[in-house]
Amino acid sequence: MTSYDDAINLLFLILLLGCQIGKANLFTMVTEGQMFVLNVSDDVTLQCEFQMEHFNLFYNPVIWLKIQYHESTEMNIMGNMKEPFASTGKFRVYFKPTPPTYVMGLSIQDLTLQDSGNYTCEVRAPGSKLLGQVTHRIFIRAHVIDVAVYQDASVSRIATSHVIPPILGLVEDTPTSIKCIAEGGNPPPEVEMLLGHRDVTDQFHVQTYPTLSGEKGFRLMQTTTVIWTDYFRVSAEDDKKKLKCKVTIPGLGSQTALAILEVNYAPTIYCKLSEAYLGDKNVYLSCEVRARPGVTALYWELDANGTVVTEGIVVNEEYWVINMDQGDNMIQTQLYLREVKRDSFRTYNLVAENNVAVTSRNVELKRLHHDFPLQPHLVAGQELKSHYVSDAGKRPNPKYVFIHGSAGSRHSKSSLICGVISVWILSIL
Repeated sequence: MTSYDDAINLLFLILLLGCQIGKANLFTMVTEGQMFVLNVSDDVTLQCEFQMEHFNLFYNPVIWLKIQYHESTEMNIMGNMKEPFASTGKFRVYFKPTPPTYVMGLSIQDLTLQDSGNYTCEVRAPGSKLLGQVTHRIFIRAHVIDVAVYQDASVSRIATSHVIPPILGLVEDTPTSIKCIAEGGNPPPEVEMLLGHRDVTDQFHVQTYPTLSGEKGFRLMQTTTVIWTDYFRVSAEDDKKKLKCKVTIPGLGSQTALAILEVNYAPTIYCKLSEAYLGDKNVYLSCEVRARPGVTALYWELDANGTVVTEGIVVNEEYWVINMDQGDNMIQTQLYLREVKRDSFRTYNLVAENNVAVTSRNVELKRLHHDFPLQPHLVAGQELKSHYVSDAGKRPNPKYVFIHGSAGSRHSKSSLICGVISVWILSIL
């Protein structure tokens, strides 16, 4: 064979290949896949429209497949249904040729839960070569059977959709495993995790696990949806809030499992801003302490030397403490000073401890100076002005005003003048 013959044969092969490629490109699937969410007893028709030159149903079979998860079942041979579909009488295929466009449709009547699945139309070439396909998804609505919340991978549920909300104990800023499991539901439910009114779904992972039961081709598909995280964190502000696991099937409503959070948190301290005049008597600094569990230690540090005063102890006959239980995990503590001296105007430290942590807070007693002219009712005594302040800022509270003096004393005009002069002298010292 000459080189000329080789060249001719090569050219022939190239032309033949080009023709085959050209034929393959003549097929076009027109229909796009759809998702159908339907109810039991509904009817549905699925389309499979395509375009192809030189189409022949004998050489280019069009086959419908029903796929339930990874299990596939052929439904037809040309225009005839195969078992187990044929005997039900509710499946039908039809063929409409209008060259170069062809339609092989599939209709299903009186839908049941077992009809959920993927329905794929395949157009094949000789030798079962796939030319094109389209897949429709059918979901038959089904209610969620149960919703339950679990903590720390426990096998026992802490909350379900059928019981009174239980208490869920957590520790602030400590990672905790939380899991919500929804049994059943079709299509797989939409899920939300809510902490109070705040959506925290983005802190959780979601995964669906399928199960099949029944005859092949008519499996009952059931799902288990798991929403979980190993790093759920809360703060003291989340105490008494509700953690909700809400699952929704569009068209069928929602079910919710919830638990009430009981958050153990380190003591938090809110104090008053206290101001006094030199010489004031029985002045106190006041703070509110919240903690869960309750405080195991609560004391005031008076100075840099670590001098400590607690309730029931009087230090140097000058300092003592009164604690008052306000309920709702709160204690009001007051550090009393018998008389305000020059060195009383300084910072005191309140320390509160519980099983979670130790918290301390500096509280300053500030000095007030008299302004002239003085009002007559201020001459005979001293005044302490206090109002609440927290980390959020200062908030005046006029009702905390205390006047010290002899309520029943009588003053002559001369004693009143002497009192004015003495207070003026004290104010400029």
